[in-house]
Parts: sequence; structure tokens; C-alpha cells
Amino acid sequence: MPGSSNDQVYSGIHGRTRSELVHFSCSCGLVYPAEVIRAVNVTRDPLMGARLREGSLNRVQCPSCQAVAWAEVPVTYHDEVRRVLVLVLPVSLRHRELQERAELYLEMARDRAAVPEYAKCFHVALGGEGLSAVLASHGDPSAGHDTTAVTPAPVSNDIPGAPCATPQDDRIVSGEIVTGMDVREASVRRRRDLVQAPTSGLIALLDDKDARRDSAIELCRRKEAHAVGPVLGALRRMTRGEAVRVLPMVVHFGDRAVPHLIDGLRSKKGFLRQGCALALGVLKSADGLEPLCDLLLVEPTDVWREVARAVGEFGGRAVMTIMARIKDTHDNEAGIGRITWALAHVAARGGRVPVETLAQGREPVAAAAARKALELSAAAKDSDAEVRGPITPRDQTVNRAFSRRFFEMMGRTARSVGRGDGDTAEELVLDDALVLEDEELLEDKDLIPG
Repeated sequence: MPGSSNDQVYSGIHGRTRSELVHFSCSCGLVYPAEVIRAVNVTRDPLMGARLREGSLNRVQCPSCQAVAWAEVPVTYHDEVRRVLVLVLPVSLRHRELQERAELYLEMARDRAAVPEYAKCFHVALGGEGLSAVLASHGDPSAGHDTTAVTPAPVSNDIPGAPCATPQDDRIVSGEIVTGMDVREASVRRRRDLVQAPTSGLIALLDDKDARRDSAIELCRRKEAHAVGPVLGALRRMTRGEAVRVLPMVVHFGDRAVPHLIDGLRSKKGFLRQGCALALGVLKSADGLEPLCDLLLVEPTDVWREVARAVGEFGGRAVMTIMARIKDTHDNEAGIGRITWALAHVAARGGRVPVETLAQGREPVAAAAARKALELSAAAKDSDAEVRGPITPRDQTVNRAFSRRFFEMMGRTARSVGRGDGDTAEELVLDDALVLEDEELLEDKDLIPG
């Protein structure tokens, strides 16, 4: 480490205000990018220094559920005038003090900037209060006059040196700055706790915004009849990102879910109508086909294309139900177009023969629609491959992104059901780092007013 005179100012990376982009894991399940401050030069950015002392720096907000949290990262505080450098650690990282000290020394050593003596002898403080105490001891009037040391955080009996979590701590640190592995490990721990919870407790947790998604998934896995209503009711309060994980699991309830999914087709939220339609298509219940065909013609958004995909899941037996609505659409070119696209999906999903039969029929409008559907069946098959395949299409749309995520989760569900042992906690984990791209697309632009 280069030598320096006592009056030299530290100009290295930890002496200058800087930020970095991190991925932050919200308790709602979304992983989103957030910019956090990692170093503050209070001489040049006094307001930012004040926020660090007050504990209000690095506030982040989830774009999905709007939950506010604080990114708990180490921050260096540099006062050029008083020649003070402080490594400020969140209280939750108290047990990492030695590691954080060592990492700061290593980064300073790798930096080409000269390191003055005061920077070599940097202080370590816990949180804003600890920082204020250090600054007060150096005669900084902005830090107040309380020079007493900060009371150490209570130590857990389970983890040596780790602070005990209080209810307030839980609220503030419910989010985490994560790597992909951190997300997976945290998700596994949460789900293991839920696996051991009684069903009544899980139903109660459906009212908890932070726990409702994972509780709903575990209830779907258990397939208990009395849980289907509460789960589908909770779906109405969920975000799009939560719903796309839960709805594919609802198929575990089988026919017991069908009335609730049909009711969901009337939701004001387009993504719920879409998810309920896709789930009904997977279940292939005869009771669900008529409501799906009704929605196909009245859906006010582009979700109708995904409803057509769901109708196609029924294969050839959907043909007559679709064509029963042809009389209501004779003068409606858009309606005929929707029926044609649904028939194209039917043909692509194993129902080509009945569509060919319809194309040779005497009813001219129905026959024309069926012939056009046969021409479009290859396009429908390609569309299906885009939402079910491993490669994300270049032109990703909001609705297609939702369907892709739905069928990805369906694939996980089918693999576990095929093994006959249900989903374990680890098998239920959706790597949230992979969800980020889809979540950025998923906005509630298809909400029906009223």
C-alpha cells in the first residue's frame, strides 16, 4: 500500500461517492434491479452523508407490490476536511465485520490511488447511530454531541456473533440483495417452513402479502378440497408475478378448481382471465369449455389470443362448441377471426380431422372459417412452440411472456406429478433471477375499467 503524508486526501474508489446496480429480492417474489450507494464523500455530497447518518440511504421500492425496504450493504463514509474514513455496516452484517474490513483493505490495496494514514486506519460503525458516534468523537457538529458507543446488537444463541432478528428487523430486512444461489437457498428455507405448517395456518397466511404466494403453492400441493376456495380467492389479490406461479399449481385440485377458475374468467384483471383460461385448458373439463368459448368472443383485450390457445387444448371435441357460436358472428369479422384462430389451435393440438370435416360442410361461413384455420394451423403450432419451448421469442409480448411462464411452471408441476411424490420444497423453487426479464414486461395495461 503506497505511503502518504498526513495531510494528503484519499482519492481512491472508496473516497468518492459512487453507486452500483444490484438485484434486490422482494418478499413478493420479484427480483428487480436497484441502484444503491456504496461510498459517500460527505465533503462533496453533504445531503447524501446526512441520509447515511439518519439511516435513510439506500431505500428501494418494489415495482410490483410497491413494498419499501432498505438495501443493507456496507457503505464507506469519507470526510475530506476532517480526514475521516468510516466503513458503515448494517447491523444485520455485524457478524461480518472482520470479512468486510479485510475486503476493504484488499480493494484499497488493488486501487492505484495513494492511501493516507487516516484511510489506512479507517473506523467501523454499525448503522447510522454508530456512524454519528464516530463522527462526534472527531468533533463533527452535524453528528450531535452523543459520544457514547452504540449498544451492541443482541447476539443470537444459534449463530455466534449474529444479531437476533426482532419484528422490526424482519420488516426492514425482508428483502435481500441476492445472487442466484442466495435466492434459491432463501426460497428453499421459506418453503420448508411452510411444508411443516398446518393447513389452517397456511390458509390464514393467504392474507399476508409477503407469504400468500408460497402458502398458496403449498396448499395446491396438498390438494385438500376445503383449500381450493381460499386459494382462488387469494389469487384475486395477487400481483401478476405471483399469479403466474400459483395458477399452474391450481391444476392439482383437479375438477374441484373448475368452478372457481370459471368465475376467474370474469375478473377485471386481464392476467387473471388469461391464467384461469390456460388452467381450464390444461384441466380439459367439459364444464370449462362453454365459458372459454364465450370469453373468446367477448374478451376486450389481446388476451383473447391466449383464450384461443386454451380452447385448442381440448382438441377435436371443442369444434362443435366453437361452431355453435358462428351464428352470433356472421356479421362480425373480428368474431369470425377469433373463431378461426381457435380452430387453428384445435387443428395444431390433435384435432385436425374434425376441422377438415367442418371445412367440407355445407354451412358456408363455418366451412370458410375451418379452411382458413387449416391454413393457419402451422402458425398456431409455431405460436405454441414459442410459449412452451426453451427459447424466448425475439418479439416478446406481455401476454406471451405470461403464458411462457405459466407453461414453464406447468412443466415443473408435471415432472413432479409424474414421479408420484408431489413437489418438494426445492422442486417448488422458481429461480427468481430468471423471472426478472418477464416481470419487466408485465404491467397491468389490460385492466378493465369500472
